[in-house]
Amino acid sequence: MRRLKLYLKMAVQNISANRRFYFPYSLCCIGLTAMFYIMNFLTYDPMITEMRGAVYVQMTMVLGVIVLGIFSVFLLAYANSFIIRRRRRELGLYNILGMEKRHISVLMVVEELLLAACCLVIGIGFGLLFSKFTILLLAAILREGVPMGFSVSGKAIFVTLIVYSGIFLLCLLKNIRAVLKSSPIELLHSSNAGEREPKGRPLLTAGGILMLGGGYAIAILTSNPIQALTNFFVAVLLVIFGTYMLFTVGSVSVLGLLRRNKRFYYRPGPFTAISGLLYRMKQNAVGMANICILSTMVLVTVSSTVCLYAGIGDMTRNQYPYEIEIHQILRMPGENFDDLDNSSLQERFSDALIAAAGEKAEITSSDRYINLSFTVTNRGNNIYTIDTNNYYDIENIATLNILLLSDYNRMTGKNEALAPGEVFVEGKNQRDGASLTIGNEHYTVKKALDDFPLGDWEALNMMSDALNLVLPDEDALCALYDEQLSTYGNRASRIDSVTGIELSGTPDQKLAAYDRVTESAKGFEDGEGSTLGGASWGRHFTMQSRQANLDELYSFNGSFLFLGIFLGLVFMMAAVLIIYYKQVSEGYADRERYEIMQKIGMDARSVKKSIEFQVLLVFFLPLLTAGVHILFAFPLISSLFRLFSLSNTSLFAGCTAGTFLVFAVIYVTVYLLTARTYYKIVGESGRRKG
Repeated sequence: MRRLKLYLKMAVQNISANRRFYFPYSLCCIGLTAMFYIMNFLTYDPMITEMRGAVYVQMTMVLGVIVLGIFSVFLLAYANSFIIRRRRRELGLYNILGMEKRHISVLMVVEELLLAACCLVIGIGFGLLFSKFTILLLAAILREGVPMGFSVSGKAIFVTLIVYSGIFLLCLLKNIRAVLKSSPIELLHSSNAGEREPKGRPLLTAGGILMLGGGYAIAILTSNPIQALTNFFVAVLLVIFGTYMLFTVGSVSVLGLLRRNKRFYYRPGPFTAISGLLYRMKQNAVGMANICILSTMVLVTVSSTVCLYAGIGDMTRNQYPYEIEIHQILRMPGENFDDLDNSSLQERFSDALIAAAGEKAEITSSDRYINLSFTVTNRGNNIYTIDTNNYYDIENIATLNILLLSDYNRMTGKNEALAPGEVFVEGKNQRDGASLTIGNEHYTVKKALDDFPLGDWEALNMMSDALNLVLPDEDALCALYDEQLSTYGNRASRIDSVTGIELSGTPDQKLAAYDRVTESAKGFEDGEGSTLGGASWGRHFTMQSRQANLDELYSFNGSFLFLGIFLGLVFMMAAVLIIYYKQVSEGYADRERYEIMQKIGMDARSVKKSIEFQVLLVFFLPLLTAGVHILFAFPLISSLFRLFSLSNTSLFAGCTAGTFLVFAVIYVTVYLLTARTYYKIVGESGRRKG
């Protein structure tokens, strides 16, 4: 018992003596533990299951738990390795003064248990404290009512304890192994071990430039959303590897070039800073690259999720052109019914549903038209083929949208005419009088349209280019239907009679109108006793509501925004911790060097200039590089947004710029706060001298 008290006393004293290292480490552990508990809590809490879109929230939180757990391992392992590296001299003194390595190991076990107990208890306590606030924030993002009550998740507490106890155990085993493998002399002099100046290695520098340039090129040149999805991870890996190579090897080459510039190098500030950086660049460069990558992750994560949430209005308008849209299926693969020629039935069905919607909300406009849409492959020269290979020919895939001339004239108020074989076309690179081939059908473009009455099909068909076609009659429509049917089989598209209804009113009125239209459609009869709804629901017509899907989008995108905020905070916390430890490391490394400078006659002002030059270079180059990364990533992420039917580039630009400005302010604030630690450590040499 007496020995245990001794170990406890020594452990408390050691942690207190090294509070400059342990305090930020403990804050980071507490923050990660609290966030991990909250994410698990949101995964299991019954109040979440009662929210609209609970499946999206829980799915997103599970993803966040996995990402946060993996990230915590690397972040805490990094912080732990820094602390044990700074304490190796202290542990070596214990060994020299008579403590055996097994006693030192026991002392380290006691220290780790104290840290783990404090961090886990306080972290879970903060998690419990802020869990209700987090639910309120999530409810506000999802536009839900305020959930009542307070609950504690025992399962979330258990999972959090298991995961972070395991991380602490891994760090402890790594520390004990490092002590057992090292001799007392190695431990004692480890902090004084020098580092050779790394070589510039032009080939590796060129490789880093090629990797970074390749990642940038992919980001700029990829415009197809499907390709963007596959190329995104390739570009990310290239940029990460290129960043590390250029910071570790390329930076040495740049510093070597600066050193060769005698007019620039042989001045007090640049001379001391560049010479010091050259000999410690390997360690500095990895830290700088880590800060750069983490900063880029914060910018991409937060700006993307904010944009997705802010762009919900644009997304719903692109995906759902009408408040209520009913597709009466006239002809489809695998079915023997054919209602294409029954225009009377189509009109009565459409009129009945429009009247039903008007019972619950005010109708501002309505449209009805026959439509056929399917994919084709753009072979150039206005030749579009119908073949199964277009599923793999991502670059040249296009969506063909067909409208009949009679519907076009009614919707535009015009009285146009088309002869057999003539078409109106709206799409890229179309011109009057051109020849157009679609499969085996050949047409003459009578007029290239500037717009299409169905709206922005380019925005609606986000994953491909759009070719909008106006055909003269139903015979021409059926010819294209039969051709794509013979090629695609059961995967072929159907011919629909589409009724679009625009409404004004409150969200509840629009949802009530949708429910009334659904009820009316199920009970509609064609006059001969044949029910189109009921047992045939989903066979003869389909329906969708913009308002209903808007609520779904708020649940889906709101969950991603919430996760983006959380992960952004985690990445920010990691960047702050690395910046702080980098400042501490730089301070201890420079303290004796600047003491020597003062002894040889360098005045305090020159010393301060040298310090400022080095610190600014080390800590602001990652921020600048992260800004360059996000600038080049902008086109690729914009293409990815098209998969979500979001084409508002100016919105993403505003979100990205705003995120960068906010992050830059936080980054500068963190730098100024941590720089005080640096100057305090360096200033200790002056106080010792005095």
